[in-house]
Parts: sequence; structure tokens; C-alpha cells
Amino acid sequence: MKTNPSWRLYTLPLLFNLLFVQLLPAQPAPPAQGPPQPTTEPIVKLGTFVLINMVEISIKKTVDTVNAKIQRDKPDSGVNAKVSFSFEVFKPLMTATTLPDKPNQNVVRIPFIVTYNVTDISYHGVPYFSRKMNQSIELIIACKDWFTATGNLHVTAKVDKPYLDNASFAEQALNFFIGNTLLNFVDGKLRSSLPDATRVFSDLPNTDCNCLGVNPGTKPARYKDGEILYALKKSIRPPIGSILGTTTVTATKIKRLPARSLPGNDVLYNPIEDIQLELYANQTSQVTTLNGMREGEERPLNVPAISFPNASGDGFTVLIANVEQFPLSSAKKDTRFVVYNKSNNFGVGTQKLMVPKSYWTKPERLPGGGMSKPREVKVNAYELTLQITASKPPVIIGRN
Repeated sequence: MKTNPSWRLYTLPLLFNLLFVQLLPAQPAPPAQGPPQPTTEPIVKLGTFVLINMVEISIKKTVDTVNAKIQRDKPDSGVNAKVSFSFEVFKPLMTATTLPDKPNQNVVRIPFIVTYNVTDISYHGVPYFSRKMNQSIELIIACKDWFTATGNLHVTAKVDKPYLDNASFAEQALNFFIGNTLLNFVDGKLRSSLPDATRVFSDLPNTDCNCLGVNPGTKPARYKDGEILYALKKSIRPPIGSILGTTTVTATKIKRLPARSLPGNDVLYNPIEDIQLELYANQTSQVTTLNGMREGEERPLNVPAISFPNASGDGFTVLIANVEQFPLSSAKKDTRFVVYNKSNNFGVGTQKLMVPKSYWTKPERLPGGGMSKPREVKVNAYELTLQITASKPPVIIGRN
């Protein structure tokens, strides 16, 4: 199972090892394939002040709601407090998403730090010290479905839970309200007022795009003078004799490999598995369900081919395979990706993609008396066979 066993630190060298491991790179992610930045196309500009003001209004609405609730509940709770806020905006930047199990893309991020000042705190008239809460917010602006003809700007908010300064003191003073109820209430109210993946207005209307960029603006203006740049690059007929054609990816078969932990040699995860296979070829996904898979069993896959324009220059063919166990759970979702570029003909031919499972070793006592740290061991568990072809239409030698 993918669980990290509980363990304790016994020696200073072991603590050093733990800190060192935490500095190691995280699991890699597929390269971002787009969208490109606007160049010569008609570029549309969305002022960052629109988005920054949206966040500020959402914070103010949250604080007003919190203060109203405190006063409404005061006769019963005996708690009095006043909440105010300030926030800092950081420079908007173009970065890439880093999801190892999904296609990545370039996005614009606008980070915020919100400080909530909780003052005039008292409990049945007994005053307490003022407190501060801090919360991180990040707006993520993407050109959703940029690889299609129907891409548009999409805004989501990544909201971290607020935390209280000097938490140990707060646990002793008004923890039942300031350290728990208020934190959760602020968090819930703010999340409900900012866009996320489930809210319709996350998609900005009339913002057709397949190119994305940013002019960050200036710090003295709190970056409200910046601009989100986007454009819809229209399809351009290729030059004479240079049509790129189409790449086709077909998943032909899947095999469940023996995957067991050592030294217990336990099966990972179940002797018989019902799985969902999710395959991405560049930006296009395909989902297949397979029931009753046993170790050593190989099955043909009768699934449609995935097609996309041939890569060229510094482009890629990126394949991502995810195997998820039923009942579906992120704790049992295994993934692997592979990237083919020009040096390996963008993957044309028969390819195999190994999807691993993992288990954690148990801590063992070392000769010096300390305990070893648990290690995650990955074992190849599924072998996916794919056929990649690239076709070119007849070369155009003249035009009317």
C-alpha cells in the first residue's frame, strides 16, 4: 500500500539525513508544450487590476462577513473581536504547471499574501492580546484548451488555509474561537468567493486565445498597471512543400507485471485488480476500464487512435499513462510519462511505457544504534505497448 509507516528519529545523523532528503528534487513533470507567447497576432490586453481588485473585494467581503458573525454571536459566545486586513501583491510571472500525471502548460501566476489583524479581543469582557492571521493566495490564469480552436482565458485561485501567529499562545487563549473557528470560517468564506475549477465564471467570456503572455507592471502600483496578454493565432497555410502531417498514437496492449514488495513479497496492490487506464498523447486523453487484471496477464486494447499535428523543431511527443485502482482513489493512482523529441524521431515506432507501483520500506536499527529512514521503492507494475506513426499528406508543389 502507498502508506508511509510511522517512525521516530533517534539520532542527530538521522535528522541530518531527513533534512537532506527533503532538499532532493521532487518527481519530475512533463515539459510544458504551450501555449506560446503572442508575437505578431493582434494582441488583446486584460488589465491585472481587474483580477487584483477581484481578490481585494473577495477578501473585504470575507472580513465583513466575519465581523458581522462575531457581533451576531457575541451575546451567546461572550467573544468580541474585530478583524481588518492588508495584503501584498507579488510580481505576476509566466511559469509552467508541474503535474506529473497530466499535460503541462504555461500559465500566468499572481501571488498574494493576506494579513488579517484580529484586535479588540475579549471574552466576557476579559481582554486578550491582538492576533494576526496570514494566508497565501495565488491566481492562476491559463489559456484553457489552447491547443483547440475554442481556447479561452480561465482563472482559478489556489487558496492556502490561513495560519495564526504564535499558535502555542493561541491554544491557551481563545483557541476555541481564534485558533479554530475563526481560521476555518475565514478560509471557507474566502474560498467560496474566489474562482475555482467548479465555478462557471472561472471562464472569462469573449477571450478566445491560443497564445498567452504577461506584462507584469510595476511594484509601486501594486502591479495593477500590468497586463495579461493573449491572442488567437489563426491557422496559417504552410509554405509550399512543408506540410507537417499527423502523428497517430495507438495503445495496442497492456500487461500486468509481477509487482511485489520485499522482503515480505506482498502483492501490490491486490491479486485481482479493476483499473482505469488514462492515456495522454500530447494534449489529448483517452480513458479505458479493465476489470479482473491478474499478475502476468496481457490483454489487447481495442481503443481508438489519438491523432495530433506532427511535432517539429524543438517540439515533443509526450505520452503519459496513469493507472488508477477501483474504487478510484488518488492514493492508488500510478503514473509515468515519456518524452520523444527530434533526436528520437518524435517516438515513431513501437514504444513501451512502464507504469510503476511503490511501497515504503520499514525503518531498521542501524549498527550505530540509530534507525534507518523509510524509502519509497518503485516497482514496474504495468507495461503499456503503443504504436506511433507519422504521416505526411502529398506535398503541394503549387497553388492557384
